[in-house]
Amino acid sequence: MPDAARGWKETVETWLREGVYACEASKEEYRCWMGRVPGYLGALGFQHPPTSPRDFRREHIDALKYRAIGLRGSQLAPKTRAVLLSKLRDLLGFYGRAHHSASLLELASDTRLWRFRSVDPIRPTRGLREPADVDRLLASCDAETQVAVVLGAWSGLRSAEIRSVEVRDLELSLTDRSWLVVRSGKGGRPRRAPVPPAGRNVLLRAASGLGPTAHVYPRTYGVLRSRVLAASARAGLGCVRPHQLRASFILFALRAGVPEAVVQTWVGHSNPATTRAYVGRDPLIEDRAAQAFGAYLAGF
Repeated sequence: MPDAARGWKETVETWLREGVYACEASKEEYRCWMGRVPGYLGALGFQHPPTSPRDFRREHIDALKYRAIGLRGSQLAPKTRAVLLSKLRDLLGFYGRAHHSASLLELASDTRLWRFRSVDPIRPTRGLREPADVDRLLASCDAETQVAVVLGAWSGLRSAEIRSVEVRDLELSLTDRSWLVVRSGKGGRPRRAPVPPAGRNVLLRAASGLGPTAHVYPRTYGVLRSRVLAASARAGLGCVRPHQLRASFILFALRAGVPEAVVQTWVGHSNPATTRAYVGRDPLIEDRAAQAFGAYLAGF
């Protein structure tokens, strides 16, 4: 780690250790995003991005609000953007109080600075568009990465949730429907997600011989991301990132005719607009909905 960034990393770790958060998965998300803030600002063209919270200025916050938020900008749901900005505000306030910095406390307390002046349109997160594409990706993965792909594309888990699934969370059946329990979901909300037959055997092999509290995918996010990117390149699918697998799950479920409210429950969204934002307008979903509606009316 460069010495210039060491102070920033240490501040983030102290803030996470002394703060109160819903679950370890949320803490890991904040660590991942907050740790990269200086790099994001550097990528946005700032010649001297902040290496410590004391270096933060209003223009940095505006850039993160309207141009970046993880260099994904408008692909993030409004609520997610608001949460990330709120945590950055907490971090600056924490540092300001610890070091008696009046300028940082002023930044953290200026409510106008942390509001969005307008709501940016949300571009749908582009995942794999066909189940056959997921099969191609699985064929290019090693056995360990196949587990992560199955949990993302066939069960709709977030990256942090993939890494937190334990053997005891799997409710796999060869004759009936299979499920998994997401205990450490975003916001601390547990839920159940389906496991279709296409992914059941992969998870059964992964869980074989493991204890009930063992993780079925024990790798870090960095390893997960690099392996999925490499596998997608080998399969000729371009650059597929772990979160795009979740977008594929939402798209497939809606195309299959699963009600949007059920999909929202499966993926753990508190707002139905967030679920819709993952897909945008999909002609196939609209066509199948129209066919189902016509068939319903024809039955009378």
